[in-house]
Amino acid sequence: MRFVAADWSMSAPSFAIYDTNNGPFTFLNTHHFYLTDTKKHALQLPNLNVYGDTIDKWETNEERWNFLSGRLMDGLDAYAQVHGGPTNYFAIEGYAFGSHAGSVHQIAENAAVLKHKVYCKGIPIEVINPSTVKKWYSGKGNAKKDELYNVFVEKEHIKLRDYFSLPENQWEPLAGIIDSWILLSILVENHKDEIAKDSNV
Repeated sequence: MRFVAADWSMSAPSFAIYDTNNGPFTFLNTHHFYLTDTKKHALQLPNLNVYGDTIDKWETNEERWNFLSGRLMDGLDAYAQVHGGPTNYFAIEGYAFGSHAGSVHQIAENAAVLKHKVYCKGIPIEVINPSTVKKWYSGKGNAKKDELYNVFVEKEHIKLRDYFSLPENQWEPLAGIIDSWILLSILVENHKDEIAKDSNV
């Protein structure tokens, strides 16, 4: 079975893939992809299965949304060509407009284009509330990015930030990778009974 989760921002979107054929569900047994508008942050970390790429220049928001969503869909197609089989479930975080009041429409349009393309592939979509994501992972529904990262390090024993040359108060694209991992973790947990049944077939 294959699960995909996306943290779909406009400047540093990220998505993660877990295939049950790859073994137990761990960060190192999943594949992580992200886009960034800063070239030096587009890292290739094969030892962690983390791969970054840059966002193409764009002239209109429509061009931007199409490019971003296209990269994710191309990634799913490429993964399927190598490993075979379909994507069984897809998760994306719901809207949290409070801190992005000036870009509400752009956030919604960006996510809508992606969700439409996933829908047209026949992949079931699960939308997970942002506060649920934080509460489930850290125990705090209002956890900050640094708090989520600290929980990640504690659970996965991977100091992912050490690979990025980021100022102390900057979290992108790192936060997107962490958030897509958390979403993927919730998605897999939601379907653990199906995974267990499939592995026993």
